[in-house]
Amino acid sequence: MNDTLAAFKNELTIVVRTAEERTEAVCMDLMRKLHSENNVFRVQEKPFAKALEKSFNIGLQQGKKWLLCNDADVLPSPFLLDFLSKEVAAHQEDVFEYHTRVFDKFYGGIRPGGIKLYNTKALDEALKMIPNVYKSTRPESDVIRKMQQNGYKKIGVKRISGVHDYEQYYKHLYMKGFSHARKHAKQMKIFYPYWKRMAAIDKDFTAALQGLKDGRKKSAQKPDTQTASKVIQHLNMVEKGTLQSVSFSDVMQLFRLNDEPPEYYQYLKHIRKSRKKHPLGFIKKYFHI
Repeated sequence: MNDTLAAFKNELTIVVRTAEERTEAVCMDLMRKLHSENNVFRVQEKPFAKALEKSFNIGLQQGKKWLLCNDADVLPSPFLLDFLSKEVAAHQEDVFEYHTRVFDKFYGGIRPGGIKLYNTKALDEALKMIPNVYKSTRPESDVIRKMQQNGYKKIGVKRISGVHDYEQYYKHLYMKGFSHARKHAKQMKIFYPYWKRMAAIDKDFTAALQGLKDGRKKSAQKPDTQTASKVIQHLNMVEKGTLQSVSFSDVMQLFRLNDEPPEYYQYLKHIRKSRKKHPLGFIKKYFHI
């Protein structure tokens, strides 16, 4: 371990935020392997703004310089702490948050989001903003945006921090598809053909696609896990069992097996107006595989 990484780990607290994802236990295990048993904390709260609040309070209570927050549906890269330590060393103290990227199963490529690194000294100020975002559909993004308005910086990290939405329960994927239909309607219009194509060979997409279809119905109510489980049964699908283990080698293999679908480039055009900024092979370039 190099000196930069060792110093960073000594000043780091990790929080894994969970909503009973199938990958919760393995995510916790991978994070402990990256850091240590005593510096990884589990948070389960609803609504998400409350989980964010508890995460920030843990960071303050631990009294370390950095707080890393990860949702349990993101499995981390084995290189995560190494490249974050280098990012931290390269920037000034007024950075509030380092924003990473994930390889998203349902986007078929890389997108911003996932694991976030916070500067603990700014968390007291950030906590004051949370009551204002309790009803928001994206409370964490709203807090980060408000902190930027107050003069703090947000740094985008080019390296990929992990993989998102692999090995999840069908019921949760159904709920995610339903939610995406409401929160990301334009993006889902782009990805609908990809999901439909993939549903023929991957039941994860079958569950998510049904959620997307149901979420587009104006009269449909947001499903809970019990409702979602009934939908999965009606699809003649048997829910997945407990996930036993996932190694860092397994995480890396997910990157090697994937090529971006054409819909992914339509998505990039939608959000960036230019395919040139995110060319084919971006994964291999930044993950060195």
